Amino acid sequence: MSSSQSVSYTIDAAAPTTLSATGSSASWTNSKPTVTISTPADSLSGMNEIRYVWDSNDLGIDCSAGTTTTATANLTSTLTEGSHILYLCASDNAGNVVTWNGAYKWDNSNPLINITTHTLTTYHASNIPAKIEGTASDVVSSVSNVAVSIYNGVNYWSGSLFDSLSQVWLAATGTSSWEYLFSPTTDGDYTLQSRSTDAANNTTTSATTNFTYDASMPVITIAESSTPNLTGATITWTTDEVSSTQLEYGLTTSYGHTTTEIDTSPRVTSHSNSISQLESCTSYHYRVLSKDVVDNTLTGTDKTFTTTGCVGTSTVQTEIDSTITKASGGEVDLQESGDSVVKLTIPANFSTADADFQVKKLDKTSVILVTSTPTTAKQAIGDHVYQLDALSDLNTKVTSFDEAISITMTYTDTQISGYDESSLSIYRWNGSDWYALDSCVIDTTLKTVTCTTTAFSTFVLFGEESAVVSDNGSADSSNEDGSGNSNSSCDNFSPGSHPDLFQISITDSSAKLFFTPLPDSSSFHISYSRDPNIEEYAVRTTLGRSGVQNYTINYLQPNTTYYFRLRGMNDCSSGDWSNSIKVKTNSEGSIKDTIFYKNKTVKNSLITVDTTDTPEDIEVSSENQDPKKGDVNLLNTPENISIDNDKPNFFKKIINFLQDTFKTIFNR
Repeated sequence: MSSSQSVSYTIDAAAPTTLSATGSSASWTNSKPTVTISTPADSLSGMNEIRYVWDSNDLGIDCSAGTTTTATANLTSTLTEGSHILYLCASDNAGNVVTWNGAYKWDNSNPLINITTHTLTTYHASNIPAKIEGTASDVVSSVSNVAVSIYNGVNYWSGSLFDSLSQVWLAATGTSSWEYLFSPTTDGDYTLQSRSTDAANNTTTSATTNFTYDASMPVITIAESSTPNLTGATITWTTDEVSSTQLEYGLTTSYGHTTTEIDTSPRVTSHSNSISQLESCTSYHYRVLSKDVVDNTLTGTDKTFTTTGCVGTSTVQTEIDSTITKASGGEVDLQESGDSVVKLTIPANFSTADADFQVKKLDKTSVILVTSTPTTAKQAIGDHVYQLDALSDLNTKVTSFDEAISITMTYTDTQISGYDESSLSIYRWNGSDWYALDSCVIDTTLKTVTCTTTAFSTFVLFGEESAVVSDNGSADSSNEDGSGNSNSSCDNFSPGSHPDLFQISITDSSAKLFFTPLPDSSSFHISYSRDPNIEEYAVRTTLGRSGVQNYTINYLQPNTTYYFRLRGMNDCSSGDWSNSIKVKTNSEGSIKDTIFYKNKTVKNSLITVDTTDTPEDIEVSSENQDPKKGDVNLLNTPENISIDNDKPNFFKKIINFLQDTFKTIFNR
């Protein structure tokens, strides 16, 4: 009989449960985690084995790879610093597999911190932040933040003030490269620390370092002083802190030129710098520059100096300068108390380049002492003495102009008191002589004299004294050269003789008188008028006491009759009048000189002329041309004298006249 047998089967299709490990975290920790595997369970087929691997996830699909371990095993010893992942797998006896993974971040190393700089490269004004800079690093978890602490010796910086007794850490910007802007209210010496913290909260604090916050430029404690010379100047100044030495200079406040920066190592507080290769008697602008050790820069205010070498070593009284463009021209007006004293009117295209025009009023006494005056009759009017210059570059003066420049000098009633207003004229000094300017116009209403010039140098307004007729008919002057006055009593002796006026040379606007000297006086009063019965004009002058004397009267009217005479003076006492000579100026524009000789029959009394025996006028041409018929050309030798056959007495009259003239001269 057959018997039946039963067989039972257990089917296990479920994986083990509760597989994990302790200490897993997605965050960094600075303590080493404890890694303990849990105890997995399988109620059917039972557990087979547990395996693990760090970071690679290479356990095999059937949990046959990796390292075998056991439940409750401690894997802490296998964990190193850093960021890791633990992979686990467990299998039961039926081949079912369960897996698990967890993160571990462990950093037990301190980060690095470094302060690379704690000064700002350049400070230009106070309260510019000092940029404190540095680097930080961490080989494991990376730097998470950087902070700084600043101490002034009493308190800690809280971010706006030094007001904390406890140390304060202030966040910097950045991590691996970081910075902190420090803005104290005052300069000073400070102690600095920096601190870096990594992701695991490991912290490193740097050593302390001292630094100076200097956001202030140097300050001038002793003002700039300039010592000009003929071609430059030396500038000195003193600062409150050590700094470098440099000058900025030029013709205008745009400067455009600098000296080499010196005194950079070591820096100094006493500064001296020189400028050279400049023009004489020229004004220049300058300002000082000084940089301290952190490049805070002192920029001084604008100053000027004038090189020496003005005429007569004269000093500059007032001045003005202006840049004029060649395209448009312009004006330069030197004023005093709001009123113009000299003005330049510069036309367009005055030169090939723009120029800086300078007008300087010079000391009159210094200039006239060296140059004297154009003639003894000329006197400098007021204080109208000017140095005029135009410069196209720092050391390039414009020597001549393509277009004439007008110079207008404005005078006052006080300045021309005692002077003939019609005699005013502007003269230019060329280094050895005075030259009258061309095209001069006198405006007696505006009280201006305007002339033109094509070259610059020193210019002076000159004029001649005008006569003042006293009650007794004698001419007096307020000149201080020994002229007379109108006092009713005079204790001086009158000159004992009268001069002999024997010749007058005439142009269209001047008369040159020739006369004999006086043995007891060198002062002469010269009278001239258009009416023989009155004295319109007079000049007082001092000449010599030997040889033939001469004196030139200018600013006469063309084609006009004048009567001349003179007498000696001894302060307030006057001598007898000389003979008088009647003359007539040439026509306007005439280039000839006409010579008038005295009439031997004229008496030394009133201004009257006996014209019945006046010799014929003798014309002397300024050109070397053949004499006219009936005339004598005194520029030629005697054999060139032509005789008019129609006038047989002409030559005899000349001989007699010359004999009488020279007899009179040598008998005195």
